[in-house]
Amino acid sequence: MNILRKYSQTRIVSLLSGLFLLATTPTFSSCSDDTEEADVLSILFEKSAVGLNVSGSEQLRIKVILPGKGVSQTDWYDLAANPQGLVWRSGNENAVHVDAQGVVTGIGTGNAPITVTAPNGVYARTSVSVSNDAIFERLKAGLTDEIVYSRGVQLVRNAVMQCFDVDSKGEIYYVQIAGTDAHELHVIRGAANEAPADYMTLRWFGHGTNMAVEEQGNDRYIWIGSNGNKLDDGSYSQNQTVSRVKYEAGKTLDCCAGETFWLEGKRNVHPAVDVASDMLAITASTTGVRDFYVYRLSEALALPESEVSLTVTSGGEDGTQETTGARTVKVRKLDQLKPVGRFTVNTGKTDSEVGYYDFQGFDCTNGIIYFYEGVGNDNDGKKASVAYVTLLDLTGAQAYPRTKVGAIADMQALTTAGITSTGYMEAEGIKMKNGSLWLGFASKSTDDIRRANIFRY
Repeated sequence: MNILRKYSQTRIVSLLSGLFLLATTPTFSSCSDDTEEADVLSILFEKSAVGLNVSGSEQLRIKVILPGKGVSQTDWYDLAANPQGLVWRSGNENAVHVDAQGVVTGIGTGNAPITVTAPNGVYARTSVSVSNDAIFERLKAGLTDEIVYSRGVQLVRNAVMQCFDVDSKGEIYYVQIAGTDAHELHVIRGAANEAPADYMTLRWFGHGTNMAVEEQGNDRYIWIGSNGNKLDDGSYSQNQTVSRVKYEAGKTLDCCAGETFWLEGKRNVHPAVDVASDMLAITASTTGVRDFYVYRLSEALALPESEVSLTVTSGGEDGTQETTGARTVKVRKLDQLKPVGRFTVNTGKTDSEVGYYDFQGFDCTNGIIYFYEGVGNDNDGKKASVAYVTLLDLTGAQAYPRTKVGAIADMQALTTAGITSTGYMEAEGIKMKNGSLWLGFASKSTDDIRRANIFRY
């Protein structure tokens, strides 16, 4: 099944002998014997449409019709030598890459027109759609060593990992509430299967439910919810803004650091960033409802700053006094922008519906929202933990059905792998990048030590 075939816009102009696609040919250049390239009359694709999985590749095949030369069923154009000087182009590099020899590779879920053009302007076009079928088949299956990217890492404190991201070098960035210091979030950096290398601290930001790492050369910028509110139990949640702060090991930043983005009246605001597709996704929630807004990242960053007054409860830690009142914050107002996508997910009323379990993070990649939910077990080994992934498009329609994560359902396999002896695996964070789906889990066993695990599909 191709999960995005309904979005395909392939246009079949004509079929040659029932096998090949003849694409629209523009007006010919004037005939000339000076170059062989000017002789191209038309180009034929073997297939009118191609389906790939993320990270999958396929060699496209074509036939080139020249004056006075017939085309046989086996006379494929020599793409390596490329005697006619043909040029290939992908209409959506975020979904499909095509090289100079016509090899297409799936980069991310989506569709792309692939065009091959002769120097005299004659061209042909086919369509390539990229799905996550292979990834989701592995997601449904049980635990294997192949999917375990990092296991059993103890972070800075014995507290739950809230979310994570992975950069292009394979380094993991975790977010963790700082144990009993509930007003602090640690943003932690480390290699797979290794103790943290360093970390920075964010004070009074909130719960840290979702984050994203933006890469700018050797610099890393953390996108995370900010301006959190203190609850009666001393924890922080209901954050009202999103901030973008530079990762600097050893630093401590307070609630209003970095560039701050605001949606008026929204709480529990969390970000996801897709730099390649120029998208900033924001989710905000109230009881029973989770809203999603997707903007052009470049437009959000270009917004002017202005001051707003937020009512915030915070303090009482580190020798400070707890207060409830107005806080003046410089923000970029996202409601000045027109979203490229907007929809709402209601809390599921039964365990078969999206959103029934606790929200555990989301990602936005190539115009698709990856929605993650789940719950750990009672840490007693009697039943398995649960996690689900659902793909939604920018209207909220399901691009791939809600799928249960099979790896955490087999408690014996988790024990054998040395991850948990009780089956406790709380879903914590999701990313779709570098051609892989990444899932985070906070594990513990009878020793009650919290550990971070990252699975890669």
